[in-house]
Amino acid sequence: MLHDDGNSFLTEKTWCELVAIVKPRVTHDEAMFMFAIMDTNNDQKISQLEFMANATVAMRLDFTQLRRDMKTSQEKVLQHHNRNKFIIFGARYRPAIKKLMRHPNFDKVCIGNAICHTAIVCLGEFPMRNTSTFLCNCGLGVSVLEMALKFTAYPDLYVWKVSERARASHN
Repeated sequence: MLHDDGNSFLTEKTWCELVAIVKPRVTHDEAMFMFAIMDTNNDQKISQLEFMANATVAMRLDFTQLRRDMKTSQEKVLQHHNRNKFIIFGARYRPAIKKLMRHPNFDKVCIGNAICHTAIVCLGEFPMRNTSTFLCNCGLGVSVLEMALKFTAYPDLYVWKVSERARASHN
């Protein structure tokens, strides 16, 4: 029998207590992972057959490389977040920006801006006067703002993935 109460099954709690004694450096999460490996039928308990078949495999697991990889990964995430304040800004304000972009007039303003900007550039005399230059720059500013909002609201765009690959290849 696997448990002293007469039960022929080993529970997660009992397994974690056993691992804490046999392998004290193993964390609770790692012990739970070992339990999951042994619990082949996913019934949240280990039978005598599962224990005999999988206990040695579970106890031989070495989590040192996994710990190193997790630490390296967490350090990279922290470095990335510290370097790129735009990502933090986007994560914080993304829901509000998406709500703004879903407003029925957002597309109308963007299209109207593009038409007016094009008209000013095409129909204005050359060289541009101060008023035309000001209006042209305003239209350009609205277009740049629109693109910044879209890139912030939808970070999983292909453009972001390409820039991440380019940045990774330079490092």
